[in-house]
Amino acid sequence: MRKKHPAETRSFRAESQQAGHGRDEALLVVGVTGDGPAEKAGVLVGDVLLELDSHPTSSPEQLLAQLFSTGVGRQVPLKLLRGGKVTDLTVTIGERPVH
Repeated sequence: MRKKHPAETRSFRAESQQAGHGRDEALLVVGVTGDGPAEKAGVLVGDVLLELDSHPTSSPEQLLAQLFSTGVGRQVPLKLLRGGKVTDLTVTIGERPVH
């Protein structure tokens, strides 16, 4: 079994998992920050992220690169799998906090 690599943003945490739906891998949402962009968009723990801005999200590194290259305040489509059904949401990209 492959080691899970987490992706963590200010808004949520996701881990790699076997996907299904014609994909080798996808990202399982394992945490959502209260009042963050993901929660405001309707992302829930247990959702499986499939696409961000019409690009596949097959690894944590890929998702983080997509988020960082997208302008703050931009609204982008987010496709996810919830309860066996594909769901489309719109997320507004937030600022990454400075540590």
